[in-house]
Amino acid sequence: MSKFHKNIEKERERDYERGLSYFEQKKYDLAEKIFKKLLKHYKSRSRIKYFKVKFNLIKVFDKKQEYIESIPHIEESIKHFKEIRKFQIVGALYNELSNAYFYFGDLDKAKEFTKISLNIAKKNNFTRGIVSNKINYGNYLRFEGKFELALKSYSEATELAEKHNFTMEITKGYLNLFTIYAEIGNNYKDT
Repeated sequence: MSKFHKNIEKERERDYERGLSYFEQKKYDLAEKIFKKLLKHYKSRSRIKYFKVKFNLIKVFDKKQEYIESIPHIEESIKHFKEIRKFQIVGALYNELSNAYFYFGDLDKAKEFTKISLNIAKKNNFTRGIVSNKINYGNYLRFEGKFELALKSYSEATELAEKHNFTMEITKGYLNLFTIYAEIGNNYKDT
């Protein structure tokens, strides 16, 4: 690699770090601009760096609540990580896709992709993925007003999180259980 090309690569690495910094500072528009520029640069140069940047761009879209924008990036990433057999990442990406469709308003697709993600997590013994998907599925059931099924999903997730000492997931599980018990109580009072 020539000195000129090495300098370009160093500049792209600095751009990447700048994009991460903007993301941390919640300057999502600036982070998006840098990550999109880097995608163009890495597309034909480095698949590893390309998908690393794409992952961060997906996070930017999530923070900006631009879910429709994230969907093609998530789908392309799923295809790539399936090809290289990185199933934990594939499961996490299906979970992201599920969230994107939920916030986009397509509950059926959200549930479909959560089930796919959950099956991948179960098949590969990704316990944290199982917990995360059960919490998400509980959210979707709660949204549909299926409180008893949501309770079951939240309870299973919380129990598994406690067994493995997943602090964040334990907190989410109990918060969701508390919320749904409050909602059930309010629904019984309304009748």
